[in-house]
Amino acid sequence: MKKLFLDIIYFIACGFGAGFLPIIPGTFGTIVGVGIYYLMTYLSLSAYISITIIMFTAGVFICNIAAAKYKAKGEAIDHPTIVWDEIVGYLITMACSTYNWKLMILGFFVFRFLDVVKPWPINKINDYMKNGLGIMLDDAVAGIYGNILLFVIAMLLNYYDIY
Repeated sequence: MKKLFLDIIYFIACGFGAGFLPIIPGTFGTIVGVGIYYLMTYLSLSAYISITIIMFTAGVFICNIAAAKYKAKGEAIDHPTIVWDEIVGYLITMACSTYNWKLMILGFFVFRFLDVVKPWPINKINDYMKNGLGIMLDDAVAGIYGNILLFVIAMLLNYYDIY
């Protein structure tokens, strides 16, 4: 029973299998986030934010358990197959956005850029926090940056009547 529980936790941490893809698993994890975002667009803002907070909080524990599996093998704590953090980071990027397929795509690229480049303090969180909270927090901060950047880009596009 315990093994089944741990396997389910690990499957969730790996983005329902997206993290197992051999190339760019973080990008595929973010694509799962796009699908979850689409399903959540029908929720009220308070429900959306509440679910995202719950997913973040659960992610701290989920990623901690998954990371322990890799740590036992001597591999990286934030292993590339762990993509739950990318899913939640994308949801944070998209929080408060009105549903629009162009914004969904733009948000995807904004979040992926920030997740890969890791501007300050994301890089420091990534370097110094080596547990489930660290795994989740660097992507949550990237999501917050992404949310702000997406808002500014959307306002500029709207101002110049581009979209």
